Parts: sequence; C-alpha cells; structure tokens
Amino acid sequence: MAGILNDFIAGGTAASPVGMPGERFHYSDTAFVLLGVLLEHATGRRYHDLQREQVIVPLGLHNTSLAYYDDSSTLARTEEMDIWIGSVPLLSSGFDVSFDWAGGGQVSTVGDLMTFLEALLKPGGGLMGKRFPMNLWTVPHGLTPPRRSIGLGLFRWDAGRRVVVGHAGAWGVRVFHDPVTDAWLAGTMNEQDDGSWMTEIFDAVEDELR
Repeated sequence: MAGILNDFIAGGTAASPVGMPGERFHYSDTAFVLLGVLLEHATGRRYHDLQREQVIVPLGLHNTSLAYYDDSSTLARTEEMDIWIGSVPLLSSGFDVSFDWAGGGQVSTVGDLMTFLEALLKPGGGLMGKRFPMNLWTVPHGLTPPRRSIGLGLFRWDAGRRVVVGHAGAWGVRVFHDPVTDAWLAGTMNEQDDGSWMTEIFDAVEDELR
C-alpha cells in the first residue's frame, strides 16, 4: 500500500502536522490505511482476505466487498449507484471513490450496513464490540459538532434532540443507532451533504413512538 500512502504525502495531505501528538483532533483516513498495512504485516495475509474471513462471511454480508481488491460480492459494478459532487457524477467520470483501501474502500448496501452496525453495537452481536472497547468515549481537543465524542472508529453524534452512535462517510453515507428509541438507520444521499435528513428521520421515529 506504499502507493496510497505516497499519494497522501505527495498530494500535500501530510505536508505538515496539524499539531503535536495529542494536541488537537483531526480526522484522517491515513491512520486507517496504516492500520491495514500493520494488519497485513502482522498476519502475513491480505487485508481484503482478513476482512472477508473475520467480518463479511461470519455476518453474511453478501453484498459487501473491498472495491478493486475483492470481487466476490454479488454486486456487479454496473449496479453501483453514482456519487455526485455538484453536477459531476464521480463513478461515471472514472473517479476512484474507494482509493484509500482500508480507510473506507468498501462497497455495500443499506441492508448489509444495517446488519454490520447491529453486530457491532448490540451486546453479543458477534463482532469487534465483544473484543475491543469501541465505546470508550473521549473528547479530544478540537473535536467539532456534530461530533460529541469519539471511540474506536465510532462517534457519538448530535442529531437534533438526541445523541446517536455510529459513523458518517465522506460520500454522504450515514450509519447510526439511537440508544433511546432503539432506532437503527443506514442510508445515503449519494453526495456530500450535511446529513440533516438523518435528523429528520430520527425525529419522525421519536414522534411516532410518542
């Protein structure tokens, strides 16, 4: 994965530090790419094989794969929805939206995302939540709203009248759980947006329950 890391560096992403270690929060996919490299070196296995063996197969995520590395998904590339920045359709234009590999290169469906989130968060769900304290929340200096606090790859996120738990992707994907109403949400607008639709859905669920 030296090519991906070099691309980050050459592109100016790592031209200068945003602060001293522990000084301020700055979200970056680079750390996840490095983690993927460490996993491969520690196990002697390819990252996409580890992902399939440890996550995809046990959870039955039949429509999930690591783009450009794992083609065993039942989804054909022609079935992937386009992603837009303004009036530009990225996939149709040939832009690689999954270039960062372990930093978020998965192709999936709403159903598979929901299965993954439930397995991750529900007690006894059978995924990493049983092995690692992913919900040990911290509030690093510089963490900005709507993020309330951060765990290991998870956020507590302000969504209207509540604080939900999950993650938001760069291309508009939202995967969150409301612990109060036990509502689960996965979806996307297929474009970069502020996620206000997610808040509206959680509000509607809460109103209906009342």
